[in-house]
Amino acid sequence: MAQPSGVPSAAPELVLETDAGSTPMSPSRSYHVGRDPLCEICLDDARVSWHHAVLRPEGDHWTVQDEDSTNGTWADGHRVREWSVGPGSELRFGSATDGPRALLLDRGP
Repeated sequence: MAQPSGVPSAAPELVLETDAGSTPMSPSRSYHVGRDPLCEICLDDARVSWHHAVLRPEGDHWTVQDEDSTNGTWADGHRVREWSVGPGSELRFGSATDGPRALLLDRGP
């Protein structure tokens, strides 16, 4: 779910790195994570739900929200329903210790 029109987000541009590659993230939209090939962040792991989580800009920061996944979303070592994230945040999907990993980084200049 993107920001309402006419309300620009002050969230920073980020890069999400996974084993599959890097995804530049613009604060003008949200990013869906899951096994569904139509997700912007597609993770091919049986522990990841079809529609697992959403990364979205919220004002001046980003949040990750679990979409009632079966095995959970983990941010910075905590199982989360909704959590503020930013550069340096480590996300895991499906398992806190060895689930698919995503790292959020500054997009840079």
